[in-house]
Amino acid sequence: MECKHNKKHNIGEKWDRIHFVQYIIEYAAKGGMPDDYLKQCCYELLDMHPIKSDNGQLREDYDKIMACVSLDRELGEDGLTAKLRKWIEEQDGTFKQRESYEIETEHNKYNIQKERAKIRAILNRMANNRDMIEKTGRGCYRKIDNAIDCINPYSSSGEGLDIQFPLDIHLGVITMSKNIVIVGGEKDAGKTAFMMETARLNKDNWPIRYNSSEMGAFELRRRLDMFEKTLHIPITDWQSVEWIDRGRDFHDIILPDAINIIDYLELSDEFYRVGAKIRAIYDRLGKGVALIALQKKEGVRNPRGAEFALEKARLYISLSRNPPEGNIAMIEHAKNWRMPDRNPNGKQCVFKLIGGCKFDRLTRWEYPPKRGK
Repeated sequence: MECKHNKKHNIGEKWDRIHFVQYIIEYAAKGGMPDDYLKQCCYELLDMHPIKSDNGQLREDYDKIMACVSLDRELGEDGLTAKLRKWIEEQDGTFKQRESYEIETEHNKYNIQKERAKIRAILNRMANNRDMIEKTGRGCYRKIDNAIDCINPYSSSGEGLDIQFPLDIHLGVITMSKNIVIVGGEKDAGKTAFMMETARLNKDNWPIRYNSSEMGAFELRRRLDMFEKTLHIPITDWQSVEWIDRGRDFHDIILPDAINIIDYLELSDEFYRVGAKIRAIYDRLGKGVALIALQKKEGVRNPRGAEFALEKARLYISLSRNPPEGNIAMIEHAKNWRMPDRNPNGKQCVFKLIGGCKFDRLTRWEYPPKRGK
């Protein structure tokens, strides 16, 4: 038999048989030997007389290999690879290598380290071949999703959804199903007021789930009282809105066909992950939309991680403080224009927030003077 290093093994001699077993042990553990070749070697060993050696560890390793191969031969497709495939089918998204060790079976006779080495080798082979999984990092894998969701443009009117925003933003842009709307705001620039006013404007026509990562019941009641005092909206008029206390994993509770408001999406030091978080939210949407607030530093146009956040956004609005004139709202990015010949991108307006809830627009939507428009 020709091995990987072109060394021929005379299996009729005891020493060569021992060397042969050592060779198999080494590459079986490392996962560097093709499965078919490894099985061919091991099956030949099954037909040999048991090795007689004074090396107790070698003898033990030999017995473990034999137990492994015998079990695989006995179980066929129900062997370790088949069990691992079945386990992967039950996973959703990404998983870690160590999590796959739960498929260890009590009837498997060889020790836990050797079994885990084989699991690692199987995962590595499957990932290299893009067979069910791909590698995303050291010891991390993602289950490949080959399911497709066809888009049917013929059943849609193309007119967009009837969704209103503060400051009459909806008069310049169109909101479509599955749209992500990002509101990036400085501290005290009106982010929460913007989100609550959006809820108020649409609560009679849409189911609304409002996820808050900051407000408890007391603060929320105070804000609703502001609407009653300033805009004369009775607190009973808000009963159609579902208020949720939530600070993470928003995609788990997205209502596919509703307006989902997230106030706000907190960014850790791993700000580059914001794109994946927003993508997960997008994937859960059906006919509805998601309105997501992000915090941005004072004097900076975009929030941290904006390049990742905007990958799925169809509308991005920034809110900045501009005392004493008032705050500034800018349409930083709008994909779907209400009128094809009127580009809303880059337009801004000055507004004042009255009573913590009323948006009083002081100027028209227009380009900043520096753009010469």
